[in-house]
Amino acid sequence: MLKLVLVGDQKVGKLSLNQRYSLNAEPGSNAINYPLDYYSRNISIGHKDIEIQTWHYNHEVSRYIQQAFIYRKAQGIIICYAIDDRQSFESVQKWIEQIKQYSREDIEIILIGTKCDLQDQRQVSYKEGQQLADQLGVIFFETSSKKDINVKESFNVIINNIINNKDLQKEILNSSSQSLSNKTSAQSQFCYQS
Repeated sequence: MLKLVLVGDQKVGKLSLNQRYSLNAEPGSNAINYPLDYYSRNISIGHKDIEIQTWHYNHEVSRYIQQAFIYRKAQGIIICYAIDDRQSFESVQKWIEQIKQYSREDIEIILIGTKCDLQDQRQVSYKEGQQLADQLGVIFFETSSKKDINVKESFNVIINNIINNKDLQKEILNSSSQSLSNKTSAQSQFCYQS
């Protein structure tokens, strides 16, 4: 099993992103937002089927649950901010500090700017997102769950990076015989309104 956790401020679109990836569902098609929620799907890597669990939580979850449970056994974290909400972008550093405090040292992280279809409401430029990702040493994508832009691509990159991480590979695949490649590097396509 591979566990991914989506974190970020309220209303940045974690649930929509999770539904779009895990269920290929339109945002809001299953609008119930439980305090702790996850979706599961299976993917094939080589000759092995791997369950991918994608977790997200809403802000009403207590700090204890957030720290003690959410990060436990996660191999990857997706930090989300909304391009139309500068405060959520400025909160990324807070999430990084929390990840460092409560997660494993070898965790894979990517940064996602959500809602990139809202160009007329943009408060955070693509360049700012990329610069922050570069400072943090993580891969960056802008996504739109509504228009299905870069959702699969961003999840595929973090999953590949986890699978190709020497420390995590045995845990995920339960085998040391898989061949390893260098960390996947990818650039998201610039997100624009068509």
